[in-house]
Amino acid sequence: MFRLLLLVAVGALSGCTEKVNPCQEYIDARCACLDDDGCDTVFKEYGTAQPGSAEADYCETNLSAAQAMAMECGTEADADSDSDSDSDSDSDSDSDTDADSDADADADADADADVDVTTMCEDTCASAGGQADWTGDGACDDGGTGSAYHACAYGTDCTDCGTRDVCSDSCATAGDGDCDDGFEPDDEFGESGVASTFDTCESGTDCSDCGSRY
Repeated sequence: MFRLLLLVAVGALSGCTEKVNPCQEYIDARCACLDDDGCDTVFKEYGTAQPGSAEADYCETNLSAAQAMAMECGTEADADSDSDSDSDSDSDSDSDTDADSDADADADADADADVDVTTMCEDTCASAGGQADWTGDGACDDGGTGSAYHACAYGTDCTDCGTRDVCSDSCATAGDGDCDDGFEPDDEFGESGVASTFDTCESGTDCSDCGSRY
């Protein structure tokens, strides 16, 4: 913009008669590779050149070299632009990769959160109607391995029975087609899975064959 205003000002000072500056092409070529200050310096030196003057002869002699430099500057500018574009693209790609990684991590976390509880240890043991509380009475009452009674839901008499597996395959015969955990689920307590065929491993440890016990 400053260059344009300067050109207009020089034109006004030169009068209303249109004059062709013999150095204009040279000035344009030089300015292609210069910043505003450098371009202003060139214009001040050759902007008022007259036909046949020493300045005009200089501009004519050096025009080809100035135009070659202008083309080279233009090529470098395009290369820088392409490089910046590639950098931006790489940055966007990295951002997308990071976003995908974050999304995968979130998905894994969600998947982990959705996994069934594998153990249970509550002290809420009570009869189905809630009239009696058997928690911590000295006898294991949840119907699992080592229990004396099946008076409350599986895994709810932790003080007396300890932590219960709910759905693991630590049983030596897990996945053999037979339920071997010795547990008999009771619908009255909302227990799940199938009734065991054998009692060869602890309750809740043959999930593949018996299903989850909770």
